[in-house]
Amino acid sequence: MRLRTAGVGFALALSASPSVAQGPPAATLGQLRPVEDSPTTARGQFPDPRTVPAPAAPSRPLFRMQPAPTPGAPAGGAPTGPPKPIPNPMVTEYRDQNGQPIPYGQPIPIGSPVPLASTGGYLVPPPLTVNPAFPTSAPGTPLAAGAPVYDSLGLDSPAFGGGYGYALFPRRLRDALAGEISGGRLSFGAEYLLWFVRAQKIPTLFTTSSPAFNGILGQGDTRPLFGNQTIGRTQENGGRFSAAYQFANRNWGIDGSLFFLGTNSGEYSVNTSTDSLIARPFTSANTGQPFSQLTAYPGLSTGSAHVDFNTYIWGAEVNLKRALFCPTPCSRLDFLVGYKTFNLNESLNISESFARTPNSPLSIGVPNALAGVVTDRFRTENHFDGLNIGFQGEIQRGRFYLQGKASVALGQVYQQVQINGGQTIATTSGVIQSAGGLLALPGANIGSYSQTKFGVLPELGVTLGVNLTPRLRLGVGYSFLYLNSVVRPGDQIDTTLDVTRIPNFPLNPSPAANPIVRPTALPLRDTDFFVQGVNFQLQWTW
Repeated sequence: MRLRTAGVGFALALSASPSVAQGPPAATLGQLRPVEDSPTTARGQFPDPRTVPAPAAPSRPLFRMQPAPTPGAPAGGAPTGPPKPIPNPMVTEYRDQNGQPIPYGQPIPIGSPVPLASTGGYLVPPPLTVNPAFPTSAPGTPLAAGAPVYDSLGLDSPAFGGGYGYALFPRRLRDALAGEISGGRLSFGAEYLLWFVRAQKIPTLFTTSSPAFNGILGQGDTRPLFGNQTIGRTQENGGRFSAAYQFANRNWGIDGSLFFLGTNSGEYSVNTSTDSLIARPFTSANTGQPFSQLTAYPGLSTGSAHVDFNTYIWGAEVNLKRALFCPTPCSRLDFLVGYKTFNLNESLNISESFARTPNSPLSIGVPNALAGVVTDRFRTENHFDGLNIGFQGEIQRGRFYLQGKASVALGQVYQQVQINGGQTIATTSGVIQSAGGLLALPGANIGSYSQTKFGVLPELGVTLGVNLTPRLRLGVGYSFLYLNSVVRPGDQIDTTLDVTRIPNFPLNPSPAANPIVRPTALPLRDTDFFVQGVNFQLQWTW
């Protein structure tokens, strides 16, 4: 009887299970009747399904790459229209240990693994390089509905052939380039230059003596007033500005600089208040003898003489750098190659003015002359362009650093000389204006001349400094720059003159014309040139 009852109960249990499985959810969660001696219960009772914890959610990766939904397709459904040709941007999503998303800018839950970087317990998105001309799918970048999405460089945009940009520029290449650009370091530098310019030589331009010797060199008590010396050897102030970019891999970089020196100028003047006789000496090409032109002479005329000169220098360079040796993060040696330019412009002006003294004979000198001005002008330009190669290195020890640079540029120097002069003389019958002064004469050297020479431009520099902050550094250094061939105004002055070509210069008796025929292009005299000095550097790294 007991077995029969048990069989009926077993049958009822089997027949009731389908109805329970197909019934409403409330039936499956209700309290079941206790059954004794059940091996699956504690103290004869089934467990309540409502008190059993739900199974743990499957583990999910902290990184999940999800493609953007295709335009025209509802969430979880098939597209309702033809797909649009749009790249699938990748979105990075971070989740905690329970699989829940962690929004950017929100506190990171305790116990959650931290992907990438965090600041103050808040999740920080990775740095992105976004071209504002091309909207991207970067997190936090609002896009209009249906707006096209391009990569960070915009290489897949219509400007680069639309979808064909992927074939022309592989994504790995674009990503690598974007990473190099966005992960590099940019620095700016400014330097105060205190440099010395090499002086130039000039011949004797003004002399004085007793009236018996007319200021002729080599005779009597004649002595130079100005000339037969070097001029322009002075310190000049200037500046140099530089910028450099080092790519993320630290192997490649690019830099450029521009420097200039303020105009180096000087002047000299003399007048009859200090020297009653002022003469301009030269050698006569007609006789081969020393001669002179009188500017001021006691009892006949008073006058003055003036010389001024100017020098202006500037240069620039841009180089591509490649690391050759980086044993530690605090030391490196780079090879550089690029373009370099250097410019040297100078001028030298000589002038004299005279006025006849009252009651002096009008027949002496220029007939009927009352006053006059004579000028000679010499101007030179040097423009170097060349290929620059060299080495640049740096060593850091604590807060201090030592930089060095050695380079040489090979190219050509374009040289130009301009010579001009004139006279303006007031006479009793009017004003006479003539081309040519004294050292600049028509048919002799007045004109513009040019030539091109092979140029070698080495440069050396060293700087010792201290890092004031991780971004700001201060240093002091020395620079030396040399150019093998330049033309300078003082070298273009020829004091051997054909007196028959000098305007308003009567002689009695008049000498014969110089039979020497000058070439149509005046031979330019070149020399070498250098600048050197101290630099004070201030550099900021972005």
